[in-house]
Amino acid sequence: MPPAIDKDASLGMLAAERPPRIVLFERLHLDYCCGGSSSLDDACRQRGLDVDSVREQIEAVDRGGPGLDEPTPEWRPREATVGELCEHIVLVHHDGMREEMPRIAELLETVVRVHGADHPDLELVERTFASLRAELEEHIEEEELVLFPTCRGLEQGSIDPAGVEPGLIARHRTEHEAVGRKLAALRELAGGYELSQALCSTHRSLLEGLLRFETDLHRHVHEENNVLLDRVGAMLDRPPIAGATPVDVLIEALVELADAGRAERASRLAAKAYAGLRRGEPVQAQRLNALMHKLILSPRHNDDKE
Repeated sequence: MPPAIDKDASLGMLAAERPPRIVLFERLHLDYCCGGSSSLDDACRQRGLDVDSVREQIEAVDRGGPGLDEPTPEWRPREATVGELCEHIVLVHHDGMREEMPRIAELLETVVRVHGADHPDLELVERTFASLRAELEEHIEEEELVLFPTCRGLEQGSIDPAGVEPGLIARHRTEHEAVGRKLAALRELAGGYELSQALCSTHRSLLEGLLRFETDLHRHVHEENNVLLDRVGAMLDRPPIAGATPVDVLIEALVELADAGRAERASRLAAKAYAGLRRGEPVQAQRLNALMHKLILSPRHNDDKE
């Protein structure tokens, strides 16, 4: 028989231990991903749930009992290597988002065009989703260009932990928290994705798509926050380095140059710095490479004529 559930255990740990619990957490709206560091007791109190009742439901899931009418996750991230985790996140979650976000945006455009005059809140849903999409596109690009190569390098021993950017793990966790807040706002604006409130078949498809998107993003962030980043943080196992590095200063200056309308010039300088660092400082070089790609795709006005 599985052990009794500790009410002081974190939601993230409980989800990582036994992935089938995730379906229950989704149903109860317990934040096991962005807020995965909260204890079960605290999370239940915030949601107005009885912790003992929730513990019993978790234990029923662990026993394989009835009550889960949705497929439970078969992927067990704790059993994967760091490299396998990174590959899974890209192939399943990142590529899935890249395919799904344009489809949701098209559905939103149609629903706003047809129903927006009578339901102005739909425009707020559209704007919030567009903001979330832009944030996610930038975030997953940085993960693939900087974070994941660093994670693989640490596992393989090809990257010295002392050379890893201070605050890399904390920064990604902070970005995940921001995504979680925006995702929660999107759900509230969309009426909790309640299908009975659908205005037409297209609106119903939109609500179903947003719900699938939210569920996948929860699992995506959970696999990063509660498994990948925890494991990589343990590999680093070193005190943070105080103060900014020269690369930190350079990146800040290049961003300011881009904001001043000279994104093309900033991108070329980032490329030169990358070329100079890639042999001796591969991790710092990857940061500049990521910046270079962001600047190339930057929507900032650019009057650089050089």
